[in-house]
Amino acid sequence: MKKIWIALIVGVAAMGQACSPVYIPTNSNVPLFTEKGELQLSAYQGSNGLTAQGAVSVIDHLAVTANFGYSVHEDEDTQKDRRQSVGTFGVGYYNTFSSSGRVEVYGGYGRGNSAAYDFFDLGENAKTEAKFEQWFLQGNIGLGNNVVEGAVSYRLSFVNFYEVKVIGATQEPNSSSFEELMMEPAFTIRVGSERLKFVSQAGLTFPYDKYTEFDYQPFYISFGIMGKIPVW
Repeated sequence: MKKIWIALIVGVAAMGQACSPVYIPTNSNVPLFTEKGELQLSAYQGSNGLTAQGAVSVIDHLAVTANFGYSVHEDEDTQKDRRQSVGTFGVGYYNTFSSSGRVEVYGGYGRGNSAAYDFFDLGENAKTEAKFEQWFLQGNIGLGNNVVEGAVSYRLSFVNFYEVKVIGATQEPNSSSFEELMMEPAFTIRVGSERLKFVSQAGLTFPYDKYTEFDYQPFYISFGIMGKIPVW
């Protein structure tokens, strides 16, 4: 069973790295709060790189979230790499239903930097560097208890690349900025004790339009750990 999981992770990572994406989605932040005064810290490692998350339920039904994502892949054969770093901040509403149901809605904003080769198909040695901003709206719905929690989330991300620079291209791109609405559903499962759980998340990414002017990573899977700390 362990070998199967290792093969799955390697295969997904290779798929994600094959197309030199310029937009790499971070893990969706899915705290599933039930009451005020709770701090959650999470860290994931997966085919979309490293994602560190924090969230706190400030008062009843109001919470804030923060994400930081970092991804780097270096190809030893071609000496080409891809890199992305991004940070986001969100605020939103949480509530419970029935005995174990949780529902949340968050909105937020973030900024990042990205670099990748062969972004515009302008030549094999063309490297693209760009800054981007991300506006997002995300809904989470899940079920859980002190041992197991599962949730489905859907994030709409408006991604705007700007200050686009292409190095080593035989021709220039048509624009110095590109924007797209990205659809990002994800499934999260957490297993462990009340305060400490092992977590896994798998997600999809695809544009609202059939065609987008920048590349992206269409699927990721990641594993990590999550801790809950009562703060007041």
